[in-house]
Amino acid sequence: MHPNKLRFIRIFLASIVGLILLLYLFIQIPWVQNKLVQKATQSLASSLGTEVKVGKVGFTLFNSIDLQEILIRDQQKDTLVYTHTLKLRISDIFFSTSQPIIKYIGLEGTKVYLHRTSPQWNYQFLLDYLNKGSQKKNSSYDLKKIEIAQLDFMQDDEWVGQSMHLKSANIIANFNHFNDSLIQIDQLVANKPFYTIQNKKGIRKTAPIIKKTINPIGELYFGNANTTILANQIKISQGKLWIENDFAKPTKQFDGFHIRLNELNAQIENASFIKDTIKAKVQLSTKERSGLHIQQLKTQFRMTPQIMELNKLYIKTNKSILGPYYAMEYKDLVEDFNDYIHKVTMKAHLINAQVATDDIAFFAPELNSIHQKVNASFKFNGTVADFKTEGLSAQYNNSFVKGNFSMKGIPEMRNTLINFNEVFAKTNYQDLLQWLPSLSLIKDLQVNQLGNLLFQGKFNGTLYDFVADANIQSALGKANTAIRIQFPLNAEPIYEGKLTTSHFNIGKLLDIQELGWINFNGKIAGSSFALEKVKTNIEGAIDSLEFKKYIYTHINTNGVLQKKAFDGIFKIKDP
Repeated sequence: MHPNKLRFIRIFLASIVGLILLLYLFIQIPWVQNKLVQKATQSLASSLGTEVKVGKVGFTLFNSIDLQEILIRDQQKDTLVYTHTLKLRISDIFFSTSQPIIKYIGLEGTKVYLHRTSPQWNYQFLLDYLNKGSQKKNSSYDLKKIEIAQLDFMQDDEWVGQSMHLKSANIIANFNHFNDSLIQIDQLVANKPFYTIQNKKGIRKTAPIIKKTINPIGELYFGNANTTILANQIKISQGKLWIENDFAKPTKQFDGFHIRLNELNAQIENASFIKDTIKAKVQLSTKERSGLHIQQLKTQFRMTPQIMELNKLYIKTNKSILGPYYAMEYKDLVEDFNDYIHKVTMKAHLINAQVATDDIAFFAPELNSIHQKVNASFKFNGTVADFKTEGLSAQYNNSFVKGNFSMKGIPEMRNTLINFNEVFAKTNYQDLLQWLPSLSLIKDLQVNQLGNLLFQGKFNGTLYDFVADANIQSALGKANTAIRIQFPLNAEPIYEGKLTTSHFNIGKLLDIQELGWINFNGKIAGSSFALEKVKTNIEGAIDSLEFKKYIYTHINTNGVLQKKAFDGIFKIKDP
């Protein structure tokens, strides 16, 4: 080749390289970078028909971008997105043959405001622009790390009537893999996140008619059937979760309309979100506004559109320890939890659990005065308002009870129906008084003389109106009862039923020294347990009665015992 041609080629190539280097150096000048970005934002703002601004800019040509004061307004001139600082670190996409790698995204002072007062959201224009005249392309990339400081995210849905607000001091996420089909998180740390759901009256006049059925598989409020999410570790520090269903003042006890979890600390491991199912190993602690303190909760967690399950459970609250299984079933997560007491079905299997009535009282304040703790094992199925237990075995102080137990009507304890069947129990007056405070109304019967009571039978009714059908053994003798006892408000107790006694020391019970034991078979009906007020109809046969150390036999009676006097028929066929 001619030497002049070679020289020309060299000069030309050198000029091209020099021009590229000059252009590269020129682009590094902040003034030039800001002018280029301003030009781009002006073009974007013109296309969107709204305001788009970027304050300061700094970037290298191949792998680094720093932006400040980024602002995008919606078409109503409200702030849609604002961030004080955006830092982006990427792979050398111009020289790499592999998929782009976003090494780092950093956001500081970021605010996002999503809003609608009609079926259309305020960001719809942005989606339309991005989808305008474009076909779906394979834009595969990988992401390694996101760090967000001072996040303020608001989704205000005035159309339906719900707002969701997330604020967090700091969120850091490291990824092993990130694409449309698989997001694999190595570690996610959220510091002081505060997530609030506020339900309110929507603008929409008529809501779509939704058939109340169990959500179909594949549908979850926040699910994506095409993306699998895996996480090795998630940490939440000093978080809050509030669910507000109106603007009224919460009640003092647990209020399903105002669930407020504070001081939420959690460590979640081996988490997965596949189709409609979330699974994870969870350990957390939190305090609810009502005073309920979950000091420690450890479980293998599973959640689907129909169930929230806590398997291998250990939970320690203010005064209770529960485990190893608990689940909540529902048809609609948000709606049913608004009426937790009536709509959420709980299933539990407790083994050697310590159950404190003070903790139950957060949900049923009528139990506030009992202050007792029971060691129990049983299977539980039902709502707070209507539940059944099977295989109940419980111990309290020197008392124990076994049987099948159900309650219906909580939190209205006076009208709550209790069915306690196949009961085998041992108790005494002091223990029994803690659970049946109405016994303290009995002044003239020496109930404490009964000693240890063995009870075998059933108990049906309420705490203030019940039928006891049982065989009873006591220190005073034996009795077989089928008696209904009522404790009306501001009135004397009422009782009626059948009673059979065997060598029962009625004298000690009535505190009458002349009387001894009695064998009786008959019916009783009356009111009051105070001797000055008692009025009792007695009809039956007294096989034998000890009085002043003499035993009378073959006695038939039919009359009224009132004011320490008997008025009626009293026939004795004593030999």
